[in-house]
Amino acid sequence: MFQSLADKVVTGVISLSMLLFSSYEGNKAKFSDIDTAFLQNSLVIRTQLFEAFENDFDDIMKSGAEIDVFFSLSLWEKRQVIHEVQFRHSVSFQPMKQVYQVVLEERDKKYLLTSYEQVINEISRVEYLYDGETPEKFQIKITAYLDKMKLDNNPNEYDLMMLWNFKKPHTKKTIIKSENEI
Repeated sequence: MFQSLADKVVTGVISLSMLLFSSYEGNKAKFSDIDTAFLQNSLVIRTQLFEAFENDFDDIMKSGAEIDVFFSLSLWEKRQVIHEVQFRHSVSFQPMKQVYQVVLEERDKKYLLTSYEQVINEISRVEYLYDGETPEKFQIKITAYLDKMKLDNNPNEYDLMMLWNFKKPHTKKTIIKSENEI
């Protein structure tokens, strides 16, 4: 019963946004600058999404459907990939308990949160620990994207990238190891 009601709410929000698309501004999702630190034999990589979850996201997240934010992180030396990983941050709202379940794959963490602001803070932060070898000079690239969403009682798929104006936020940084060691 609740899933059917949630499906109708999300369908309504997304459909209304699509109907008004010509005047719909969308979110201008972007990343902060990448922050890095070498700790012993590991590289800590941090960044955060900004302006990504305004407008209709709170209604969509409260639908009860699982919403995934995907991240792609890669390390490059010259034009060759030396490490590449994809991970996701997932949110699902539990209406009976009035809590959000948040799963952060790259940190292997799961939280139950009560406020939308807490959810946005957690799913926006990327903290990745790389334990492999790194050359003296390399580049880090990070991209985020949303997947299509299909509701249980509706055969249509909704492309959540519409809420980001169909633009994948990305950031990159060149690292010179000797300048970043602690």
